[in-house]
Amino acid sequence: MMNRCDICIEETCKGNYDCHCETCNKREMCYRILHQTIRLTTKCTQECYHCCFECSPNGKKMMSIETAKEIADFLDNNNINRVNLMGGEFFLNPDWYEIIKLLSVRKTSVRIVTTGDWIHHSTVCENLIRLREEFGDILCISVSNDRWHNNKNVKAAEDFLNKNQFLYTIGASKNDREDVLVPIGRSEGDYGFYGLFGCYCHNPKNMYSFLINEKGDIYKCSFGVWNYASVQEYQEGGFAKKFKDFNKKFYEIFITSCKSCIRNAKQVKNMDICEE
Repeated sequence: MMNRCDICIEETCKGNYDCHCETCNKREMCYRILHQTIRLTTKCTQECYHCCFECSPNGKKMMSIETAKEIADFLDNNNINRVNLMGGEFFLNPDWYEIIKLLSVRKTSVRIVTTGDWIHHSTVCENLIRLREEFGDILCISVSNDRWHNNKNVKAAEDFLNKNQFLYTIGASKNDREDVLVPIGRSEGDYGFYGLFGCYCHNPKNMYSFLINEKGDIYKCSFGVWNYASVQEYQEGGFAKKFKDFNKKFYEIFITSCKSCIRNAKQVKNMDICEE
């Protein structure tokens, strides 16, 4: 497992590196873990107006099996043992099953975010069961259930997941607040808290997050802002240092809001633009 000092960008120990993670009784509560989002496709069954990636039924970006292999090597050789997979809708990538299998090997947690719209596709259901049989409770299916989605297949998906003994979660409507939308993609016009005052990435846990897109490009923001690396560059390891160096410099800059950060990123074209 990665030494958390290797990625710590706060260093409350003042650079002494004496945290002793192995014996720390607060280790399970520590947020200093790399939280990556891996996007398999921008094709989706729905076209939600809040979508930061602007996914839709017309989305065309697809991760290839070859890129998935590169991402799998990147994760292994950089000691990243948790993955968060999403789209779009994962199952609209024709190679989704092989890709998720590749990315799930030797992991302690694999989370798939979905609308549940796969429930009427028998082959998808069968392959999900195969993944469940192979990876057990390492695999968790997180079904969105909020005002932003149509939710028409949530109940049927939940029944399927429960019947087949999946570990799963169903999204809660208590998160349906426009003020917490990050103003990017279709949410750009909703200038709530993050658009005017706050920064999503200043939440302690989110300080350790990043996005890997379909090509293997790495972005500081989970929503595709500030490209600073690629998985192809770190196939043999070494990403912890890059992550720490970049983020320490990033947080030395005063940023008033997500909106101002996104505006600056657009000026230097340092964003993952998903418009097809």
